[in-house]
Amino acid sequence: VATGNLSNTAIVYPAGHVLQVKTSGPLANYDVATTSQNWPTALAFDSAIQSSSDVLIFFSATFIDTASGATNYVDVYFNGGGFGSTTSGLKIIDAEHYRNSGTATVRGNVGVHAQDTAPGSTTPSYNLWFNVGVAMNLTVSVATLTLMEIAR
Repeated sequence: VATGNLSNTAIVYPAGHVLQVKTSGPLANYDVATTSQNWPTALAFDSAIQSSSDVLIFFSATFIDTASGATNYVDVYFNGGGFGSTTSGLKIIDAEHYRNSGTATVRGNVGVHAQDTAPGSTTPSYNLWFNVGVAMNLTVSVATLTLMEIAR
């Protein structure tokens, strides 16, 4: 088959071929602050994915911790698809900005990716779960979450 679109099941895409991309962001500033929460609420593709596809997920951001003077840190998880939810998801960042105390501002850039080889449906959605270990003043700046459907 030489023509068609993603809904044409007669088209066989070569392994590794990017079929569609969806991005959320960049977000100017997102305050995680003192409670665990997710961002974005849900990010999904505009069209259903093929049942044989994988999903490649990218996250990048700048973390800015304006210290509260107490011990604090944040863990970050990929959620949705075949990853699980909240802290049962795939941990991608462990104890970011861990500190015992202090009042200096700490900035750090993060960039991570993972491949979901079992999205669980043709309409998976994804987000990030920020698990705040102890109350902190964390701002996530220029955050971008990108999904790529990859032919298997």
